[in-house]
Order: sequence, then structure tokens, then C-alpha cells
Amino acid sequence: MKWIARWPGKILKPHDEQELLSLVGSGVLNVYDHVYDAQTKSWIRLVSLPQLQGQFSSVLGFEPPLEAPETQAFPCPDFHPPTLLIQHAMSPERSFAEMTVDYAESAPVQNHDDQFLQQMIEQLQEQNNELRQQVTNNPASAVREELEYEFKMQLDVLKESAAEEVQHLQNELEFLKTEAMSREDEVQGLRRELEEYKGRANEYESANSQLNIQLSQKEEKLEEYLKENEKIVSEFKKLAQNNQAMKDRLNEVANKVEKERRTSATLKQNVLKLNEGLVLLKRKNERDRTVIQDLERYKKIHDAKEEQELNRLIGDSFEVDNSAIWMIRIDEEEKGPYTYGDMRSFLKYNKISMDTSAKKTGGKWLPLNGHFEFKNDVLRKEEVRDGKKVERFFIKRGDFRAPFYDLAQIDIGAQTFKGYCTSISVGGCFIELSKIDKMRMQRDSKITVKIKAGTLSEEITVQATIRNISDKRPRGLGIEFEELAPGQRDVIIEFVQQYVSSSVKKAA
Repeated sequence: MKWIARWPGKILKPHDEQELLSLVGSGVLNVYDHVYDAQTKSWIRLVSLPQLQGQFSSVLGFEPPLEAPETQAFPCPDFHPPTLLIQHAMSPERSFAEMTVDYAESAPVQNHDDQFLQQMIEQLQEQNNELRQQVTNNPASAVREELEYEFKMQLDVLKESAAEEVQHLQNELEFLKTEAMSREDEVQGLRRELEEYKGRANEYESANSQLNIQLSQKEEKLEEYLKENEKIVSEFKKLAQNNQAMKDRLNEVANKVEKERRTSATLKQNVLKLNEGLVLLKRKNERDRTVIQDLERYKKIHDAKEEQELNRLIGDSFEVDNSAIWMIRIDEEEKGPYTYGDMRSFLKYNKISMDTSAKKTGGKWLPLNGHFEFKNDVLRKEEVRDGKKVERFFIKRGDFRAPFYDLAQIDIGAQTFKGYCTSISVGGCFIELSKIDKMRMQRDSKITVKIKAGTLSEEITVQATIRNISDKRPRGLGIEFEELAPGQRDVIIEFVQQYVSSSVKKAA
């Protein structure tokens, strides 16, 4: 019997028991890696193969445990090897000469179609003989065909992933086009206002033109007065010596000319003021362009505020995993898996009730009201990711968390981590760590928490679940207690009540 193993570089090869043990002993394969069982058509870990159990000590010096943290580094592959390779693994060892199929012994020819089929079978038989001769002369050709087939399969996978990426980009482009159209409507409104301002400017220019015409008429009259004045002055000079009355009249005319000059100066000042009005109008147009730029900045600020609001929501709440991990049991029939959003919809439309038996993947069967996700009010928020709507669910922290600072220990499997508990309630706590081990610290992982006596009146050891993971300051884990003993609960309540009492006294 042979199994298909993955060599470094994603190369697939069939091996029997002795070959697998040799590869594990030489370090080519890891004992927790997967091999493909051609009979069951599934992947199985080397350490779980019944045929190899008890034989690893001969090549490794010890018998590895079936469950170990190293198993997480070797996830189960999500593909099947090529059919040709599976057939090769299942077939017994024999040469190509033994694989001859005699198509000549098929059913006799019944009609014209069967005669054509018979001719095709004979041609395929001849081609098969030629190919068998080529393989016999050049054994590497069969390997080359197998590698070419595997390369084609990988190329098809890459094409499919590229097509999906293009579709995501097209969806995002459509979303941006919609946003651009909405902004274009706002710009059109501002353009209409600008047209109104231009109309007013035209009115001001028309009024200014009329004033200029009136000013021209005044200047023409003034020129006529000046000409008359010149005549009068000329006549006055001739009669000055003989007629004092003419001199007085000349003074009066001179006064009138001065008044007209003052009037002309006033009109010129009015023209300057009109020019200043045109300058102010141009400045207003500049302010309109500034308003458009402010609207664009407002959009960016609004988007940033939405992101801050989401971060605040996540900080004050537990986020519920919305992947398909829920199973339900109705009339002894198990159904699922469903997402958390599906379960909420079933409750809304009375397809299930709070007494319906349910469990999460790897969990225990409990009534729905026995799971913390359905004991509290849920806040639902929709987001758009890659052009698609995504639902997120948050459960507000129902218990008051008091500031706390004391040593804490976390046990994950056989691994122990130490940190400081910085806040605590009867529902859970937050433990700061110097470093996050992403391999072992996963959301919804089961852990054991130990908080030493000191700030609390006695040490607490409780089973818990990781609900939130923060890789930024403060770096650590948000933990929910599962089965807190009554005595331990009283210790935490006593500490929280003392903190609240002291806070009230300080505030008073």
C-alpha cells in the first residue's frame, strides 16, 4: 500500500511504509505532516497512520504524541492530488507491458456507428502501443507528463484567483463611481450658485456702465462750462479796467467752476468704489472654490470619524465570530453549520427558540440560552469590504470592570505565559503580555487563568476563553470566564464593590 506525500517545494510522490519512515528519519518529512490515503481519498497525519504507529521510535528515538502544539504548523491541505498520481498509488507494482488492454475482444460491430467506434478503438490501440514503446525507451517522459499535468492544475488555480481579484477590483470601482456621482451633484449645486454670483456681477457691471455714461455726460457739460468760462475770462480781461461789475461776475463763474470740479472728483471716487466692488466679487469667487475644497476635507474627516467610532465600539464590546461554526439539533436531527447571523435570523422568525439545543464546532450541546452569545443584547453593524456588505456583531460588556494590577498566569495546553491582570469583573478580565504568541493564542481558544492572591483575598484558578486579542498598546488578551465557582465570584464582587465605594467617596 502506498500514500502520496508532499515533499518540500510542493512536489507530490507516492511512498510505502518503509519509505515514509526513512523520509521522517532523514528530516525530509515531519511526523505531523499530512499524506494522502488513496483508498479513503482523504489526508491523514503521518503520526495517525495505524500502519506506522509503534515504528517511529526506531527512526526518531521516541514515539511522538498524537496531539501536540506542532500540529497547528501543518494544516490539512484543501486539494486532491492528480487522478493519475492517485491511480499510480493504488495500482500494484507492474511494468507498462502488463498494462495492455485488448480492445479487439469488445462486442461485435452492430451498425455503422459501432463500426466507426471499432475503427477508433483500433487507432487508439495503435497509439497506445506507440506511447508504451516511447515510455519504455524514455521512462522520464511519464514523469514529465505527470509534472506537466500538475503545472497545468496550478496554472488553472492561479487563473481562478486572478479572475476573483479582478472581480473584487471591478466591484470597488463601481462603488467609487457611485461616490463620484454623488459628489458631482454637490459640485453642480455649487456651480449653480456660482452662476447666480456671475449674474449679479453682470448686473453690477451694467450699473457701472450707466454710471460711466452719466459721468461722460457730466464731463462733456463740464468741458462746455470751461469753454464758456474761458470766453468770459477773455471778455473780463478786456473789460476789467473799465467794469468792476464784470470782475464780480467773473468771481461767481470761478466759484461755479470749482463746484463742478468737486462734483467731477466725487464722481471719480464713485468709479473707484465700483472697481473695489468688482475686486470683492472676484474674492467671493475665490471663497466659493475654497468651500468646494472644504467639502472634500469634510468627507475625509467624516470617514475618519466613522473609523474612530468603530474602534470605540470594538473596545467597549466583545465581537462575536460570524463564521459558520454553529450546529442545531431539532427532533434528533443535526443541522448546520450556520453563521451567528443565521442563528439570529432563525430566532427572529421563530424557526428555533432559546430552548433549542445548539453547539459551536468542538463545543458541547446546550440549550441556546446556555451560550453567552445569546444571553445578551447584540449590536449589529454593517460594513462594505471589497464592494460587499459584511455584518459584524458586538455584545456589550454586561459586568463592571474595575482597574486591577497583579500577576497572572495563562496555561495554553502545556505552554505557560505570565503577565499582569489590569482589569477584572465577574465576567472576565484583561491580561497584558509583553508579546503575543500568534501560533498558540487564537480567538475562542480554551485556556486556564491563574490570578495570584495579593490584591484579591485569595488565588483564583478558572477555565476561560479568549475573546479579544490586542497586538497594540495595551498588548494582551480579553478573556471571558466560563465556570466561576461561587467562592471565587464572591472574592471578585467584594473587590469590585470596594473599588466602587472608594470611587464614590473620592467623588464626594
